[in-house]
Amino acid sequence: MSQQNVEVVRRWYDLFQRGAWESAVGDADPEIEIIEPQGVVGSRRYHGHEGLVEALRAWPSHWDDFQVELVQIIDPGTDQVVSLTRHHARGKGSGVEVERELAYLITFRDAKAIRWEMFLTLAEALEAAGLSE
Repeated sequence: MSQQNVEVVRRWYDLFQRGAWESAVGDADPEIEIIEPQGVVGSRRYHGHEGLVEALRAWPSHWDDFQVELVQIIDPGTDQVVSLTRHHARGKGSGVEVERELAYLITFRDAKAIRWEMFLTLAEALEAAGLSE
């Protein structure tokens, strides 16, 4: 099942890049929980299919240009997948270029994502998955 979960994560990043957010719900449990990084101003939680689409639309809406590059996928062989991404963005109005890495821990049940948690570092995501860097 872990390879299937990895393919779901790859597909989600592809869908995000193409702006096909609604297509992601097919791989998500109806009760999915999306958790933005703790300690970041304005971070929040989203719930369900509607929340998933809302989150995927909200993130790029704060920028004039927003791209996410999938850097690495770590498959611990469990019901979880860790991904490392590099975000490239240009601020609305300011034009300031921003680049930073973010990590994600996606948890699956019965081939559907049930939790998508974001972390500011890969080490934090690995620790949450019970792994060490």
